[in-house]
Amino acid sequence: MTDELMALAERVEAIDPTTDCDWTGIHSLNEAICAANTPPDGVRTVIPPDYLRSLDAAMTLVPEDLRVMLMQQPCGKLWECGLLTLEGDDRDISIIRAATPALALTAAALRARATKEPKA
Repeated sequence: MTDELMALAERVEAIDPTTDCDWTGIHSLNEAICAANTPPDGVRTVIPPDYLRSLDAAMTLVPEDLRVMLMQQPCGKLWECGLLTLEGDDRDISIIRAATPALALTAAALRARATKEPKA
């Protein structure tokens, strides 16, 4: 599952909303993210959250022990998302860049989930 989540994150980071108008492909990517992230209670919604366009939906992917930092780059073309852990003196931050805030947050959350999963 770790490799699958990392591959999904890479696909999300590569989306350019100004040129990627293949809504079928975008929808199938959103479905793949939904399938890879079963809620803790195992219950799925009939209509999957729109992780790629909604910050609220993307926030549901962020592991509970992480804090979110989201900002636009000075050039204004890319968004950066950092997920921080603040456990004691141990601080870890990884910055993900993507075309929109929701894409950056979704990619960062998928990468965080992939690194938190126990290796098989």
